[in-house]
Amino acid sequence: MTSGRTPSEFVVHVARLYHRGVVGPTEAWSQIEDAITELDAVALFDGLDVAEQSILRGMHLERPESLRELAKSKRDLQFPAMLDWCEIATGS
Repeated sequence: MTSGRTPSEFVVHVARLYHRGVVGPTEAWSQIEDAITELDAVALFDGLDVAEQSILRGMHLERPESLRELAKSKRDLQFPAMLDWCEIATGS
């Protein structure tokens, strides 16, 4: 992440890019994971305001298979944590 944004700002920025159709869901989740590699995804997502959390959850609800596949196929623990956060909140 070289955008000059904080990890939280970058996560929201990427989610907004997804919603505008600039990046696809798999790319968006991968960019988010890259930005928060050293951080706790759940703590970071919980620290977002309600509207920003809604943007992330909306991204998952629109294309749930993207994050689910990343959570299954990658060895990194961030993807499963991000998936759990999205699914617990949305009841998926």
